[in-house]
Amino acid sequence: MKYLATVNGKSFPVSVEKDKGLFTVEISGKQHSLDLRSPAGSSLHSIILEGKQYEVVVEKDENALSVYINGETHSVQISEEMKTTPKNLRKTSMEVKAVMPGLVVALEVKPGQEVDEDDGLLVLEAMKMQNEVRAPHRGVVTHIHVREGSTVEKGERLVTLESR
Repeated sequence: MKYLATVNGKSFPVSVEKDKGLFTVEISGKQHSLDLRSPAGSSLHSIILEGKQYEVVVEKDENALSVYINGETHSVQISEEMKTTPKNLRKTSMEVKAVMPGLVVALEVKPGQEVDEDDGLLVLEAMKMQNEVRAPHRGVVTHIHVREGSTVEKGERLVTLESR
């Protein structure tokens, strides 16, 4: 089954296959073998990934999963199963959204512009601090949803990227 997983704001094509209790997971073209064990009804999971064991706690909230691994928290969103070919998986759109309300003080990209991961997209001023919103992955800017001088609310769309 193929999915689009977004982990801490970065999106990845993910494929999961199960065979006799073991899973083969492909993330961005790289395959991993894992053994997953969890007591019924528990949020605690034991994962053996390439010979190393991890204790993982997974909690659901209204629109994401909070995954706790080795003391670190990761926000994870997983799309519904994708019925698409691997060729189409290489081009996925992602909306970069405001993580807090603020004022757009500068746009650093234009539609059609190619960006690399961590390139600046725009500058958002919040609480008298300027924060650069960066590209979560490599791609092409397909749409800019805001203008310089506009105010945005938390969760509002800022830029749409198409990954390559």
